[in-house]
Parts: sequence; structure tokens; C-alpha cells
Amino acid sequence: MTLNSIKTSIFKEEVISVFGTVLTVFVTILTIYVFLRFDFIVKLKFPEFRKIIIISGFFTWGLFLISRIFRKNYNHEFYSDLLQIYGMHLMGSLICLSVAFFISDFLSGFGFFFKKHKQKIRVIALFAGTVMILTAHVQGLRFPVIEKSEIKINNLPKDLENFKIAVLSDLHAGEMMITASWIEKLALKLESIEPDLVLIAGDIFERKADPEKFIPAMKKIKAPFGVYAVRGNHDSLRFNRNDVAGKILSEAGIVLLSNEWVKLENKIVLAGIDDLTVSSRNKGEMEENFNKTVLGLPKGISIFLSHTPWMVEEASEKDFDLMFSGHTHNGQIWPFNLLVKTKYKYLSGLYQINNMNLYVSRGAGTWGPRMRLWKPGEISLIVLKNTIKQPSGV
Repeated sequence: MTLNSIKTSIFKEEVISVFGTVLTVFVTILTIYVFLRFDFIVKLKFPEFRKIIIISGFFTWGLFLISRIFRKNYNHEFYSDLLQIYGMHLMGSLICLSVAFFISDFLSGFGFFFKKHKQKIRVIALFAGTVMILTAHVQGLRFPVIEKSEIKINNLPKDLENFKIAVLSDLHAGEMMITASWIEKLALKLESIEPDLVLIAGDIFERKADPEKFIPAMKKIKAPFGVYAVRGNHDSLRFNRNDVAGKILSEAGIVLLSNEWVKLENKIVLAGIDDLTVSSRNKGEMEENFNKTVLGLPKGISIFLSHTPWMVEEASEKDFDLMFSGHTHNGQIWPFNLLVKTKYKYLSGLYQINNMNLYVSRGAGTWGPRMRLWKPGEISLIVLKNTIKQPSGV
């Protein structure tokens, strides 16, 4: 491990600590806001239940705090996992309720308009928020669906016509109910679509993933042209922590690309870069990694694999035909997609950048709660089609 990567890892540990604090404050604010709205709904018609609302609010928040404190308790892993599931799903549910209540507050001028109907408006908001919570759980717990896209490539060789690429991203296996059996089911679904090539665009494993369980499961993911992966920010090498992702992928026979390119069957050039979110924290490292990745890149049908959908324009200038990314989760729970889009221009789906096609997967798994609003997770199936490049002036 280089000095720069150690510095990055130490910095990242600090970021995670700060992130955990911010997350706790965020959930605290949401809890107060939601239970104040519950109190308003109850107090006019059922004042005798107000104490129950207050006690429930404190209990709900307290249990979340306990889930944050004991989330790394490996001596009582079963209870730690249960608490983590509770904490994350509470957060997701509070987000849905807060959004519904805020929309109702905004439309009613926070109670200044429609004063006679304030309670009805907030009851409607409670109903809408509950529907959002149920929908988010259904979509989050659904198995990933196949999202098929046909992409036209200039001067595609005839033997690559209808070439199928399956792209997986953001599995986050090892936590939040994404188990080795889930991976085995994923492998079966991949087998049913018969891809020629499988690409995994990072955030594959969480740190608690057990190699003994996940190596046999990942071995079941196969394709004639091979299975290739890049690291995401959750898979990055970190100081004083085992490289779980590297061990599992290596022993499962999956090639992990690290700022390098390979040629597949002398037909397709595949380049993979280390996660740009992590490398961007060290000045110049992201650009240095990109230059390493494309150094000596041969001509031909070429694919750029990057967990984070950055350096898109730079990739198009290097004449890549395709770029695959993930990371954004499409915001996962609406309306976070609006917030995520402020940082990531390319959020989800297919984009055309100059002569390059970019596909950003919304991910197969989830981070945090197993909740998605509105679309479920995806397995991206890309089918290559030929388009004859017309001479200039035609």
C-alpha cells in the first residue's frame, strides 16, 4: 500500500466518523419533525394519546442511537445486524414521512392557509407518507429487474453484432440482508440472459462479507468473455482493514482491473479505473490514474469501466465506445435523486457524450435501508448493434 493510499484511508476513516455524526443529527431532526406532526394530528381529537406519541418518539430515536453505537459489535453480530436493519429502515421511513409532511406544510403555508383544514391536510400527508414507505420497501426488497438497452456502435465487427454485456453495480453484498444466497440467485438470473461478458462496476462488498460464503457464490457468475470488476468507494483499500473484495474476487476467478486495460479475445479493449470518488481526495491522483488506465490503449471497440460517473468527457475524447458506471443509485429514495444530480451530472440510464455511450446503472442492491423509491434495482443488459459510420459530408 502506497503512502498516498494510506493517507486516503486515514482521511476516509475520519470522513466516515463525521458522516456517522451527521447521519445521527439528520435522523434526530427528522424524528422531531415527524413526531411533532403526529402530535398535531392526535391532540385535537385524541388528546389522551399525546403522552404515547411523545414516549414513542423518544423510544424510536433512542433505539436508532443504540443501533449506531453497536453497529460494529462483532461479539453480538446477530443483534447488531437487527439493530442496523432497524436503524436504516427507520431512517428511510422517516425520510418518506418527512417529505410527505413537508409538501403538505409547504402547500398550506405551514398552517397559515386553510386553517380549518390543517388536520385533514396532515392526515392526508400521513397517508401519502405511509404509501411511500410501503412502496419503497416493496421496490427495495424486489429482486433486481433486467433493464435492456440496445446500443449502436460505429463500425462494429459483424461477429460482435448482438454481443450481450451484463453490467452489475452497487451490490453492497454482506450487509442489510444481501447474502451469499442472494448472489447465487443473481448468478442464476444472469445465466438465464446468457451474457457474453459480465462487468461489475464497484461497491460489490461491504466489509462484513464473509469470503468463505461469498467466494462459492461469486464463482457462479460466468460468461464466455469473462467477468471483470473495478473497485467502488466501499471496496477501496483502507488502512488497517482486510481487502475483503480483493480476496473474494481473486479466489472466485473474477478479474479486478486497477488503472489498466486488457484485450478480450483480441476483439474488445476493456479499461478499468480505481474509484474516482476516493482518488479525487488526493490532488492529481484521479487524473494520474486515468492517464495510467489509457496509457497505450489500442484502437478497436473499447469499454471504460468506472464506478463513479466522472471523467466522462475525458473518456469520450479517448475514443471509448462505451462507458459503464454506477454509484448514484438514482438517488435510491425520492427525492434524493434531485440532490444527487447536483453532484453527478449523469444520474441513471443511457447518455450520449460525443461519440461515446455512457450507461449509469441505478444498482442491483441498496445502501442503508432495503428501500427504493420508485424503481427497483437493476441488472443492465446491453446489446451491441452495428451502425455504419457515414463519410463526412454525406
